[in-house]
Amino acid sequence: MSRPAPAGPRTAPRVASLPFPVRARDPADVPYLIEALLFLLPFAAYGLWRRANPSAEPSTILLVLAACGVVLMLGGAIWYGLSRSMDHSRDYVPVQLERSDIPPSEAQPRR
Repeated sequence: MSRPAPAGPRTAPRVASLPFPVRARDPADVPYLIEALLFLLPFAAYGLWRRANPSAEPSTILLVLAACGVVLMLGGAIWYGLSRSMDHSRDYVPVQLERSDIPPSEAQPRR
């Protein structure tokens, strides 16, 4: 009579060279890996550039363009946040499910 598999985290069969169980990869973990790689990509590119050109410094025009890009990014984020904000005299009313219809959320005047 065989025993049923124990309930718990999925683990791959134990490999003789590893003293610990290897957890099977969950497909839901992949987007986080992609986000982390996309975040680290500019730092890796800069590191490769510095390694390939150890005595070279970034040009002044490159630094000015990078500073302009940062200013434009921050300005756009502030503009977007201010354009999407609600009036201070209104309260947010969350969506309430009515039968099978989902009406949009709304802002109502304060009482």
